[in-house]
Amino acid sequence: MCGIAGMIHKKGQANPDAVQAMLDTIAHRGPDGEGLYTDGAVALGHRRLAIFDLRPEGNMPMHYEDRYTIVYNGEVYNHPELRQELEALGCTFNTRTDTEVILAAYDRWGEACVERFNGMWAFAIYDRQQEILFFSRDRFGVKPLYYWNTEDAFCFGSEIKEIWTQMPKPVKANIGVLLAFLNTGDLDYSEQTCFAEVMQLPGGCNMRYSLKTHTFTISRWYELKKNARTAASYEENVEKFQKLFHQAVSLRLRSDVPVGSTLSGGLDSSAIVCTISKTLPEDQKVRTLSSCFEEKKFDEQEYIDEVIRHVDAEAYKVWPDPSLNLDELDREIWHEDEPYTNMAGRFVYQKAHELGMTVMLVGEGADEQLAGYTNFFEALFLELLFSGRFGAFASQLKAYKTVREPHDHVSLKHLLQVTATDFLLPTRLRDLIRIHRKDYAAGRYMKKASLNHPEVYRARNLYTSASTEKVIKAYMFAEMPRILHALDRTSMAFSVETRAPFLDKDLVEAMFQMPLTHKLWDGVTKRVMRDAVREDMPEKITNRYGKMGFMSPEFQWFYENPELVTQCLADACDALSDYVDKEAVLEWCRTHANAPAKMGNDEWLLARLLRVGRWMKIFDVCA
Repeated sequence: MCGIAGMIHKKGQANPDAVQAMLDTIAHRGPDGEGLYTDGAVALGHRRLAIFDLRPEGNMPMHYEDRYTIVYNGEVYNHPELRQELEALGCTFNTRTDTEVILAAYDRWGEACVERFNGMWAFAIYDRQQEILFFSRDRFGVKPLYYWNTEDAFCFGSEIKEIWTQMPKPVKANIGVLLAFLNTGDLDYSEQTCFAEVMQLPGGCNMRYSLKTHTFTISRWYELKKNARTAASYEENVEKFQKLFHQAVSLRLRSDVPVGSTLSGGLDSSAIVCTISKTLPEDQKVRTLSSCFEEKKFDEQEYIDEVIRHVDAEAYKVWPDPSLNLDELDREIWHEDEPYTNMAGRFVYQKAHELGMTVMLVGEGADEQLAGYTNFFEALFLELLFSGRFGAFASQLKAYKTVREPHDHVSLKHLLQVTATDFLLPTRLRDLIRIHRKDYAAGRYMKKASLNHPEVYRARNLYTSASTEKVIKAYMFAEMPRILHALDRTSMAFSVETRAPFLDKDLVEAMFQMPLTHKLWDGVTKRVMRDAVREDMPEKITNRYGKMGFMSPEFQWFYENPELVTQCLADACDALSDYVDKEAVLEWCRTHANAPAKMGNDEWLLARLLRVGRWMKIFDVCA
C-alpha cells in the first residue's frame, strides 16, 4: 500500500518540484521510501509502505526492460502464482514484489494483464517506447486514483489534496455533488468529486494517455455479470461460499509485515477473525482491534468478547471520544479530502499503527452483496409479487415482523408503503412522494434549488429498482466507493493497509450468481454466509440479527456544545446561502439546545452540513 503522484506537462519539461510538493502531502501513505523520476514531459512520484520484499530494491518508481516505469498503490494477492506462470514463459525477476510482477505481466500480456490480477490497485505505467501512460484501477475501486486535466498539464494522484496543491485558489466546488451529499449522504457514486475540476477513474476502468496528442481515453475493463450456468442448489452455494471465503481470507494473510483484523462484534468481521484463527498455525494467535463505547447503546463488547474467547485472540480495544473536537474533525476532513468522515475508524487505525499492525483485514463489502441492508427486503417483496408468489410474500412479511423489525429502525408498515410505491409508481412520481415524506429531512433545511437539482435527484434514486441484480450493482458501484474512500483515507492516515476479503473477485462473482432467496429468507439476512461459517463461529454471533458496527455518535455534538455547533452551522449556511435555509437550521438549533440527545434524520443532515462548512474552509472552496 502506497501513494502515487504524477504530472504530464503539455507545453514543456516536467516540473519535479511540483510532483515533490504532491508527494509531501501524502507522506503518511508511505513512510518506508520515496522516489521521483522524470523523463521529458513526464514526472512520476511514489511514497512506499513496504508490505512485500522490504528491501530498497522494492522501491518505486520501478523500471523494467529499459522501457517501462511504474508507480503503484495496492496489492496483487495472487502475485506468487503469476510469477511462476511468467517465469515459465521466460521472465526473470530481481525482487519478490508484486510490483515487478505487474510490470512483467504488462510486458507479456498488455492491458489485458489486469484481468489476471486478484487484488486491489491503482497504478500508472509509463511506456517510453509507445509514448503512453497506462492507468488502471481495480474492479471495485478499492484503491483511489484522481486526475486533473488542464490546458497546460495533466496531474494525477492517490489523494485529491495532492492535486489541490497545484490548483489556483479558491477552488470551485462541484455544487451538484455537494448538494447530493447534503441531501442523501452519498459520495463517490460517479467519476465526479466535490471539487469541480477533479475527477476519479472509476473502479474497473483503464485509462490510456497519449504523450503525442495529449489526449486520453477511458475504457471499462470489468463488468459484474450473471453467467449462463445452471443455478446451484442452496447447499452447493453454502459449500462454494465456505471454500471461496476461506481462500479469500488466506490470500489476504500474505505479507512480510504483521497482520491483524478489525473486530466489531458483527457477523462479517467475526467471520473473518474466526477464519483467520482456523488458518493460522497452532502457535500463532489472531490479533484483533475493536472500537468500544462507554455508552451502552453504541457498545458491542458483549459480542466482541464472545469472539475473542472463542478464538483465544490477542485482543486490543479503543474507546473513541464522542464529543465534538474541531481540531480532530478538521484533521479527519483533511485526510478524507471530502466532507465524509469516519471518526471512530480513525481511533482504530491510530491504535493499529501504534501496535505495529501494518496490515488489517476488514469486513467491508458483505452487506452490499449478501442482502445485509433493509432495502433488500423491499427487493425480495417485489420479486415475490412480480412472480405471483403471494403465499411466500405473506410468509415473508410475517418473518420480517418477527425477526427483523425488533432490530431495525424501519417498521414493516413503512417498508410496505415504500414497497407499494416502488411496485406501482413510475420513478418521477415515486421521487416526488419521497421528498414530501415527514422523514425527509432535506425538505426542512434545503431550498428548492437544492431539492430539484439533477444531481440530487440522481443520488436519491441510486438504489431504487425492482431488480435484485440492479440493487446489488448499485450498492457495489455507487455506495461501496464511498465506504472504500473512507476506509482508504482513515487507515492510510496512519500508514495502515486494509484488506477486504468480501471484495475478493472470485467470491464476489460467486455471490452475484446466487439468488436473493439464498441470501435473504424468513427475516434472516446473509443466510448463505451464516450457514457457511456456522461451524467456526460462536452461536451467539451466527444467530445475531442486530448490528451497529464502528459508528461515531456524531449527533451528540449538537447537544454537548450548542453555541459552537450553531456557529459552525451558521458559517456553513452562509457559504451555501443559495441552497440552505439558514433560518430553519438556526431555529432547529434554538429549539434543541437543551433537549435530550437523540439520533434522527435531522441530526445526520446537520452533521453533514457542519462537515461541509469545515471542508470549504480547510480546502479554500467556494460555491
